[in-house]
Amino acid sequence: MNHTDSLQRKQELRATVRQRRRAISEKKRDFMDQRIRQHLLDRFQELDPGCVAAFVAFDGEPNLRPALQQWDLQGIRVALPVLTHDRPSRLSMRLWRTGTHMLQNAFGIAEPADTACLELPDIDILLMPLVAYDPAGTRLGMGGGYYDQLLEGQGPLTRPLRVGVAYSTQKESSLPRESWDVPLHALVNENGWLSFPPAQLRI
Repeated sequence: MNHTDSLQRKQELRATVRQRRRAISEKKRDFMDQRIRQHLLDRFQELDPGCVAAFVAFDGEPNLRPALQQWDLQGIRVALPVLTHDRPSRLSMRLWRTGTHMLQNAFGIAEPADTACLELPDIDILLMPLVAYDPAGTRLGMGGGYYDQLLEGQGPLTRPLRVGVAYSTQKESSLPRESWDVPLHALVNENGWLSFPPAQLRI
């Protein structure tokens, strides 16, 4: 598949999967969100991270807020993404705690205001939103390239642990992957935690 065909395929997938995700009923979404948060809470007891970077739900993404509050109570440092005002804008991670003052960015997503920035080496687990994923650990995002830039040069490095967060309905049998795409180490959905074996990561 050439680059033009790959871009076209990604655009089609984004439209299809986002619509599929938005079609989930509120009752079912609340149930699945609760399951996802519990899977994360259970897994983190084993992994014992000191710092977790997460995200604020947007466009039908899973709501992690109650889990963030729980980690904050447990003394785990939590960071959330913030768009910089550079040209082009980039993604940075700022500390968040329950009660942190939040401002909306250009997309209407809440961001921590006036808290310290963290670098990738400070983060143990990076929870990543996505539009679609496949069994090889490929992640399809919204198309802005923000996480690609954030993870540039990471390749097979295992820290931070890159964990996608999604619903099972967002799974595709195969996704296009570009040379700059950094694969996931794992994914959590309402059915549990899925680790991607290194042999499948197609670095």
